[in-house]
Amino acid sequence: MSVRAAQTNPEVMSSSVTYTSIFSVQNVIIGPATTLALTVFIAGFYTLLYGLSTYLLIKRRSLVLKKKVHLVWTTAVFFISTLGALTAASNYIVDATYYYEAVKTQDLGPLVAYSTGGRSQTAMAALTYVCYIISNCIADGILIHRCYILYGSRKALFGVLIFLSFSTNGVVAAAIKLKGQTSGLIDQSNWAFFLQGTNLQVAYYCVNAGVNGCLTLILAGRIWWMGQQTREYLGPTADRRYRAVAAVILESGITYPMVLIVQAVMIEKTSKIGVPMDFTPMAMLTAGIAPTLINVRISIGRSVETSVYQNSMVRHDSNGIALGSLKVKRAESQTMSERSQDVEQRGHGYPQTK
Repeated sequence: MSVRAAQTNPEVMSSSVTYTSIFSVQNVIIGPATTLALTVFIAGFYTLLYGLSTYLLIKRRSLVLKKKVHLVWTTAVFFISTLGALTAASNYIVDATYYYEAVKTQDLGPLVAYSTGGRSQTAMAALTYVCYIISNCIADGILIHRCYILYGSRKALFGVLIFLSFSTNGVVAAAIKLKGQTSGLIDQSNWAFFLQGTNLQVAYYCVNAGVNGCLTLILAGRIWWMGQQTREYLGPTADRRYRAVAAVILESGITYPMVLIVQAVMIEKTSKIGVPMDFTPMAMLTAGIAPTLINVRISIGRSVETSVYQNSMVRHDSNGIALGSLKVKRAESQTMSERSQDVEQRGHGYPQTK
């Protein structure tokens, strides 16, 4: 019996094998087809988004090192998450061929061998989990880096966020689940081991959603606070811009936690829903889409680094004052924020803030 069928119907392994549940239309056709269709659709959208992000990053007038860092991060998370998602989705096609052969020949031997210790099953499962963990680490790293910059390079905050990210990456849960798959799920002890890993993964999805949601709120909250601090110097126009930036961060960053919650619900309630859809490929893709979408909106003048840094240095007095990570000076004839505003105005048609 395949891992997907067992995970969809845990009572099958605990009592007796019900072939109608294993070879049902929902399990063999509807579930895999829906998962594959959604994966291909989201992967296509992600490909277009990545291409646009790369183009805008190359065209952006910024520091060469900063541009290279963004390109490396977005490229790495794109290829790794796409590889993992397509591997997970294609695994359903392989499952379907074994289902078909089992029904056609009335011989369950090849299906059982493939599901309980086949090399292809093991390799595809391992590649999926590894890509999932790496892509999630990179996506978290992008958000943590932004928090680190906007909070004035505070090492204490950086260390806490790094710890939270690595502690919720589900390495142990993935290893336990993979061990159960490769050892053969027909053995009752291995099946219990597999269920324990699945429960840990569901907990990981929920905790990871909370961590990513907190990173998004920390980032958006910092931008909102900076808008409040600059309101008295730049007026309500700047405050509205900062609020818009905070909204952009929330809109772009909340997608991944939402998909993780949906994934956890689908695993827990699959037997009631009736269609064994797997949101693992979509979760991997969304992990990369969220920071890439932020980069795109940065490049069109509606996100963190352009809008925040545009107004991060304003002229106030000859001595200068510090507002968190905002440094206010009068001495320079043209500040970095003014130069950024000029670039934005020429490139995107935004009105310049005086």
